[in-house]
Amino acid sequence: MRTDRELIELAAKAAGLTVIWSEPFKRYERFNLGKYAGLWDPINDDGDAFRLAVSLQMELRVFNGASYAEPFDGEKVWQDGNCPLAVTRRAIVMAAADIGDQL
Repeated sequence: MRTDRELIELAAKAAGLTVIWSEPFKRYERFNLGKYAGLWDPINDDGDAFRLAVSLQMELRVFNGASYAEPFDGEKVWQDGNCPLAVTRRAIVMAAADIGDQL
């Protein structure tokens, strides 16, 4: 089982993003053309997860407390739990990490 940090690193790789772990913030910082572009945490941030899903052309489905994310050319990832937003973000990151792992 992968840690959240491993998932985020692999998801960033899949999306072609440059991210560096920030110890003071305990999150990743994103860089664009060598310049700081903000924190990046798609496991906890709806906007980051949404941008990741769009960049990887994912199909998302949410119903009855479960979510799945399926990238255009990848495997479907199912997650379930009490918070539909949290399980959807995690499904997106896990699907992206699977892509990043193959690169």
